[in-house]
Amino acid sequence: MNINKVFDYDDFSSPEFVEARAMTGSGLHRKSWENLIMTYGFKRLGCFDSGKTALGLGCLVEPLIFLYSNHFSHTYATDVAYYPKKFWGKDNFSPEQVYCTAKIPYDRSKLTVLPMDMKKLDFDSGSVDVVWSSSSVEHVGVLEDVLRCFSEVERVLKPNGICGMTVEWNLDNQDKVIKFYNVLCFNMRVLDEISKRCPKLVLVEPMTLDRSDNPKNREPEFLRGKTHFPVHKGHVDFTSASIFWRKCE
Repeated sequence: MNINKVFDYDDFSSPEFVEARAMTGSGLHRKSWENLIMTYGFKRLGCFDSGKTALGLGCLVEPLIFLYSNHFSHTYATDVAYYPKKFWGKDNFSPEQVYCTAKIPYDRSKLTVLPMDMKKLDFDSGSVDVVWSSSSVEHVGVLEDVLRCFSEVERVLKPNGICGMTVEWNLDNQDKVIKFYNVLCFNMRVLDEISKRCPKLVLVEPMTLDRSDNPKNREPEFLRGKTHFPVHKGHVDFTSASIFWRKCE
């Protein structure tokens, strides 16, 4: 099963997802797919290792924070929403509050929650083994802001380190960068721009855009765009996608 791919409802019945669900306990909605493909991808790439350090970007209070703290030597969860200033139009959480939101047992000594902007990471160059972000990087601003985030990811990753992200993916157009409200939809053009800016970040495998004809793939829960934005903003359909990069020497 590919890990650089767009959402497909049929993935939920795959053996790989059955195995990942045993770790995550996820359901059958779009966010579950993102958690499952991320977890399966890291497992397939050999990232879950007691000697590796992981850095999460835009984490808020997502369950992956606590799950991954049980599989790495240390996990850092970061988000601008941990600052006193209000971001995203939602309530903020202090780092102390985040620790209390866990739904699973975890080792508190292996998790550090930090207020941090993913466009300027306060980590040394080449200091982390794994970086992840779950549908957050596409909200940081325009394309240049997204590229700044990836430049920081490239900088802080160790050689052969892995970056895994889930993002909103434009299904209709692979050549034009489109931004709706606070969502910059990824597509092949965005991946090309990342490659130009961050030549050491290389896709672990080609991006797969094929999906099954399962009618669930067209339901509003799994397909956004026409169902998510006013008509005057356009008719772009988009869904979730998972993308993994490796930092080359």
